[in-house]
Amino acid sequence: MKNLFVFLLSFHSIGLFAQIDFTANDVVPIYNGKYAFGSNMGYYPGWNNFDLANISAGNEAEGVRGVGVQSLRPAIFEHTMEYYGYDLLVPTFEHYKNLGMTDHTVFIGYPSAEHRDSTFFCEDRPTVVFKNMYQPIWDDGTDGTPINEENYYANYVYKMASTYKDYVTFWEVWNEPDFDLVGNSEQPPGWGNSWWDYDPDPCEYALHAPIEYYVRLLRISYEVIKFVDPDAFVAVGGIGYPSFLDAIMRNTDNPVGGMVTEEFPLGGGAYFDVLSYHSYPHIDGSLREWDNAIEGFRHFRHSDPAAKAVADKRGRFDVVLDEYGYDDVTYPKKYFIITETNVPRVQVDEFFGSEDGQRNFIVKSIVQCQKQDIKQVYMYNLAEGATTDANDNEFHFMGFYAPLEGTNRYNQEEVMAGIAHRTLSQQLYGKTYDAERTEALQLPNDVDGAAFVDDSLRYSYVLWAKTNTDRSESTLAFYTFPDEIDISKLVKYEWHASDSGLNSSVVSRDQPLKGDPYIFSETEEVVVDPETPLIDKFTLEVVPNPSFGETTFYFAHKWEAGEVTMDVYNSYGQFVFGLLDKEQMGPGQYAIELDETIPSGVYYCHLKVNKRYLVRKFVHFND
Repeated sequence: MKNLFVFLLSFHSIGLFAQIDFTANDVVPIYNGKYAFGSNMGYYPGWNNFDLANISAGNEAEGVRGVGVQSLRPAIFEHTMEYYGYDLLVPTFEHYKNLGMTDHTVFIGYPSAEHRDSTFFCEDRPTVVFKNMYQPIWDDGTDGTPINEENYYANYVYKMASTYKDYVTFWEVWNEPDFDLVGNSEQPPGWGNSWWDYDPDPCEYALHAPIEYYVRLLRISYEVIKFVDPDAFVAVGGIGYPSFLDAIMRNTDNPVGGMVTEEFPLGGGAYFDVLSYHSYPHIDGSLREWDNAIEGFRHFRHSDPAAKAVADKRGRFDVVLDEYGYDDVTYPKKYFIITETNVPRVQVDEFFGSEDGQRNFIVKSIVQCQKQDIKQVYMYNLAEGATTDANDNEFHFMGFYAPLEGTNRYNQEEVMAGIAHRTLSQQLYGKTYDAERTEALQLPNDVDGAAFVDDSLRYSYVLWAKTNTDRSESTLAFYTFPDEIDISKLVKYEWHASDSGLNSSVVSRDQPLKGDPYIFSETEEVVVDPETPLIDKFTLEVVPNPSFGETTFYFAHKWEAGEVTMDVYNSYGQFVFGLLDKEQMGPGQYAIELDETIPSGVYYCHLKVNKRYLVRKFVHFND
């Protein structure tokens, strides 16, 4: 309650040109967004952002089905905006919106040559940050804006946030600012020049500037973005090392050693709401451990330890945050997102890499991250960067599509990972992880997975047998749903269901599971009789489903008369037609006939009654 009170006072105190008077030590906004299946975009000659969005989310008008991406992580760089104008990407973000994509994360920074700091903190390498960052952020507003335009970074953030605030949820400050050039980030405390003990030397990492300069970037970003949009989320940018986080937290933005003074009163934790991290388990040591018996490393290059390592990495950052009081007791807790992760489809050197391993990793890591309350995960990358005969870089073999360069528009080729991602997105988008139901599954030691639920309390379960052999996805286990859950009927989807259209009705007992995850969705026989007494639930059913002509939407509610809206959307999240538009309808059971001619395909019926929602998926075939 204290934090909310402080936030309200702060919000109302923002006048025309008043500075904010709150930090992330006072409040972190509530995030109510749904988990959106995310992807980085990348650059592919011959393909523009509109094309890439179409093959990400799908665009029915173009005949493109996409790979189930609902959120993107693009970049808005200062050097680009200064050259082309700050409204350059507005049509692009409008296109994302029209495709139904939401909750985007944008990473920012990267000055034009004119605005780049020319200081050499490292003898042979100039810094990459902005000059004039220590000029005042704010001025008296006589030039028409509250920002001191001579503070180039503040001016850039102000113009950028003002232009794109309606499209962006998470503002990520820089990309991999802690990219380590020498290895001190991974040294434990007390070893050498470990970042746990010593601030990173400018020559050791990507910014080539003192750590206080990165804290300054955070502070400017936070103050300016929150001035423009108090509900926005500022994220520390795509970091990889808890030791770097510790350096951020223990320093202010004071260029004199990060010391606390009246002008620089707070550590870096005060200037971000969200911790964004990157995780590549195939190279970070997660998939091997030293074994004295063999005098070498024992490897675990298969999908289960890889997926678990990505989610579990959150805990290492949590330890640092808790140490500095970001535990919801002293200060508000931070949210978490992951803005880059994947494993390669092709084995390069000794790394983990296989097509079925990558496919399984995609599904399992998304499930494991939701179990750890990680709000968004952005896979790297939308498409691969090389053909399989150029196997010199494992990062070339991460993506939902085979290489796009040289491929004609919309002749792209999906790899297994893209098909599996689309299947998972189709089955789980709009559903939330249910920890209580997952616990009720009583999963044995050789099975993993989770339960997800939609607003109508219809459950889906993603389950698999745990892999346990180096460089193998082959495994087998059997699972029976506990009687307490009372599941009458299930439909099972394999990873390729979004491509093959295949699914099967199965019983809830003795289900064979493989290393490839299955999705089990609850279903039931639908018998609707409008003459029966009103049931004690809010219901919506589509009969028959699938339909081959006539379709009826049956719904019931028990509340007082109010506005009822019923709309139909296609599988790309685009509005198709409305059945009811804010009709006043009292408690009862209703039947609405479909009298529209629509193409064969997958659709979603959205019902809203008195601010309560239900969604039903249905399949329609023309006669």
